[in-house]
Amino acid sequence: MANALSTAQLWQFSLQLYPHVKQISLHWQDTLGANVNLLLLLCYLEQQHLSLSAEQLRVLSKQLDSFSTQFTQPLRTLRRSSTSAPVSESQQAKLK
Repeated sequence: MANALSTAQLWQFSLQLYPHVKQISLHWQDTLGANVNLLLLLCYLEQQHLSLSAEQLRVLSKQLDSFSTQFTQPLRTLRRSSTSAPVSESQQAKLK
């Protein structure tokens, strides 16, 4: 019987694992451009004794890079800048 993937189980797995790997994951994100969510997914798949083919990983990584460039990176930049200064109206408008 094949293992069924569950987004709810992935979410719970990620919530449990992330505190233990947060520091290294964020370091890899900042220094190597790693995608933390992809790292968590790959850990989850490993736990389920599943894996992605090289082609599947390449396609998923490319899609995540595109999403990250368009959405995640601007939000991350805004979040980091907002920790030292209030968010301006123009920055708030970018979020809408």
